[in-house]
Amino acid sequence: MTATTILGASALFGASALALPLPVEPTDPVVSELWVNPNARADDSVSDVDVEVLDFEMPSDKLSVNVGETFTAKVKITNHTNEELTNITLSVQRQEASADVATARVAATSDYYPYYGPNLTLDDELAPGDSLETEVEIPTDSLTISQAGTYPISINLSGQLDGVARYLDSQRFLLPVLGETKDTEATPTTMIYPLSAQTHVLGGETGTAPEDPPLLVSSDELAGELTAEGRLSVLLDAYLQASEEVRDATCLAIDPQLLDVVERMTQGYTVAENRVSTVRQSQRLRDLWTADNQPNVGVPGSGSADAAVFLEKLRTAAADSCTVALPWANADLDAVNQTNNQWLMREAIQRGSTTITEILGVTPQTNVVIPGSGFISPNAAQDLGWADASATESTPEHAWEIQSGSAEILAHSDQSALDNPKPTPGEVAAPTPTTPVSVLVAENTVWRTPSADRFHALATGITAVTYQGSLSATLATLGENPETVGYSNPDSRYDYSLDTAASRNLSGQASLRLAVENSDAETPVLVIPSATLDGADGEMLLDTTADLINSGAASPFTLQQYLTADEEQRNQLAEAVTTDGLPDETSFGAPYADPASPTESEVLRATQQAAYIDDLTGIMFNDPGIVLTRYGFTAPLRQDLLRALSLINRRSFAQHSAATAESDTVLNDNRDALQQLRSSVALLPPGNVYTRTSDSSPLIIVAQNGLPLPTETQILYSGPDNALINTPGVVRIPALGSITLQMTADLPDDNERTDLTLWLASPDGATISEPVDISVQPRPNVTGTMTIVALGIVTLGGLIFLRFFRKKKAARLKNLAPSDQPKVRAGRRRQASGHSRSGRADDGSGSPKPPGAR
Repeated sequence: MTATTILGASALFGASALALPLPVEPTDPVVSELWVNPNARADDSVSDVDVEVLDFEMPSDKLSVNVGETFTAKVKITNHTNEELTNITLSVQRQEASADVATARVAATSDYYPYYGPNLTLDDELAPGDSLETEVEIPTDSLTISQAGTYPISINLSGQLDGVARYLDSQRFLLPVLGETKDTEATPTTMIYPLSAQTHVLGGETGTAPEDPPLLVSSDELAGELTAEGRLSVLLDAYLQASEEVRDATCLAIDPQLLDVVERMTQGYTVAENRVSTVRQSQRLRDLWTADNQPNVGVPGSGSADAAVFLEKLRTAAADSCTVALPWANADLDAVNQTNNQWLMREAIQRGSTTITEILGVTPQTNVVIPGSGFISPNAAQDLGWADASATESTPEHAWEIQSGSAEILAHSDQSALDNPKPTPGEVAAPTPTTPVSVLVAENTVWRTPSADRFHALATGITAVTYQGSLSATLATLGENPETVGYSNPDSRYDYSLDTAASRNLSGQASLRLAVENSDAETPVLVIPSATLDGADGEMLLDTTADLINSGAASPFTLQQYLTADEEQRNQLAEAVTTDGLPDETSFGAPYADPASPTESEVLRATQQAAYIDDLTGIMFNDPGIVLTRYGFTAPLRQDLLRALSLINRRSFAQHSAATAESDTVLNDNRDALQQLRSSVALLPPGNVYTRTSDSSPLIIVAQNGLPLPTETQILYSGPDNALINTPGVVRIPALGSITLQMTADLPDDNERTDLTLWLASPDGATISEPVDISVQPRPNVTGTMTIVALGIVTLGGLIFLRFFRKKKAARLKNLAPSDQPKVRAGRRRQASGHSRSGRADDGSGSPKPPGAR
């Protein structure tokens, strides 16, 4: 299979249908062309001599230049070849000013830069493995820039290797050149300011109550992001230092998983490699001999104090600011939809708002969904009805109990769930929202939908609100780990790390200015950077927004205003729906193949494990004497699966493999935990073979429950067609307890034993426990038994008679006279002389002498 084949399949079946069977490296030929256009900057990709822009010095603090000004680029040149580099030359070139951000993205992949600026030839010679730093002064006049605009700039490196002059490498960026302030209407501008990170929570966690379970992480990387110089702290500090107008134009988009983990970190946590199961399990004696009774408990985490400081700052920031929840762990909502599990989708888009309220004490924006992928598939759009906060089933846990018919048990009534069992909820379609749900997507992901300006009808009660995809695609390339978004044109995709973080930072600033300046009062701009935005880039976006507002080019616009259609737009959208109807499944979604999407195997594993989590939850029941609830016990397991489907770092060419490896680890840990939970609910036969003395003899077996809540199960079995076990029906096992069960059986009436397999299942038949094999030995046949007894009696009588006869014969021989004794047979031995001996044994023969012999 080649990338061309994949692209062809994408064209036939829709780009969103592209899902690789297994995760592959971005450099794999199967997907490499989906990550990097091989024709884009090919010479730079293969160069062994690098030029890097370390920083820019601008004439003002606006991170931009005016017409006629000069700026300086600090560059570093490194020679990775085995040859000495001489005649090192740096030349600056530019293109025409870009008309829009999309044009600027294409310019970055072009090699045509027709306008030449300054040249700098260095006297230095660079030995193999060495590097040097220098500065390049770039007057705008030298580039013949005479008016304001956004100019694609290239700093080219050339030199001689082994005496041969050649082009070596380049650095490219967008230069924002300002001119006289124009008297135009300000563009309403709002920005999503994301706080999200990889948390590295060990998979397989289960809930406890009333306190949270101890936090275990596989890496203390998050602690580094929470230090004063860490990425998350820098982002938050920049936001707190921003002006009131900038904060009015900004909404904190918080990953609820990150918020939950940071809050738990303040209470102390542990860095460990493995999680020790908390459920009680039966163990064989030989397992106890070989078990590690002292597992590695890990080491205390180092970030508790920093987490507390960060959380307090976040509470301060959120107190008077707009907040909105990202999907839990920034999970890919299309992948979640493919699991066809309503509880995973509910956890992804419902739990976030309640988490923000509980921890930060504020009410976030509701009925808003922000897919990390930048698009939503038609199937996933139907599921967004779960995001309606005005629905009766406001939380996943409450919804579970309502659908199972036992909501009163959730409220800890006096009635135990054991006395009133309810079935496991089945799959239920998402409801039609009573309050419309808005989903933010890139503008090129809705191409044939009823629309009114930025508003697009996707389904009843579901409205897509679009933003400029080219701007967000450019902002996604910021930071140390630039990302490739699935809605970007594959022709403009390249290895963005060819340009340094400083170059991409300046390009991001220029793109934001260009997007705002190209819009007007009737066309608001929504700025959505990557969920893992770097601290320096966050500062740049806030500073640029402040400069645009101060210059009159932009005006603060809240997220709620951006999401709200005016009366004219509402009427226009309603008329479009009436005329054209709601869109079909070919009308919106991923416009191009997305190589970062979770693969089929990852989605399949999540699907299987989610189904088992549901079955496990369904066999447990809430009890008024136990604070922990069944949904609360299994909710962390569902959140594991969302982390496995997370987009965090998955869209980065450099970090994609590490992200998929992290997903694999989480899925494995979750699977292992489910197996442990499964083995804690088990059948324990007293022996492998039963011998029944009659047809009414019971089969005795023990049902064990190692879970912290009572369970309700049934016993299922398999065996010969004519074997029937009269099972006890519903079996209710107390929490952390066991019961002994008796069952009668109708087995084949023959002399052979019957082999059976038994297991515990949920009331609706889903397998829960591991199967156990038992053999039932039938009671002996009456006729056969009587025959065996009779034969035994006859045999015993014969032996007794034979013994009596032998004793009587021996006594008679003892009483005979010598002459009456029987003759001893001669000829058994011969003397050494060879003469025959007589019938009497001689003294040296060793034979007994006859009676009376001398």
